[in-house]
Amino acid sequence: MIFFDIETAGYKSNHDLSEHPLDKLFIKFCDRRGLVWTQELAKAALYPEFGRVVSVSLGILDGETPKIVGYYGENEGRLLETVKSFLAGKEKLLPLCGHN
Repeated sequence: MIFFDIETAGYKSNHDLSEHPLDKLFIKFCDRRGLVWTQELAKAALYPEFGRVVSVSLGILDGETPKIVGYYGENEGRLLETVKSFLAGKEKLLPLCGHN
């Protein structure tokens, strides 16, 4: 069995004052919900539209010895491709079990 946990972060750091292409969309998103965007920025990772995957941890139970594998990085696409490559073919041998 493969247990996995995916951690996300907001599209930008709370301390990052530079402009980001998603700023205007995030401000509009918050305005429509009556939220203050500067306060919601800390929770941006909880919104799928404004979060990004920063790490994936896998716990593998196959036989006697459990194995833990972790992947992390700033480049979300590369990170997910690496995890995909690792899992390729394993899901047929071991069932997946998500964790939130």
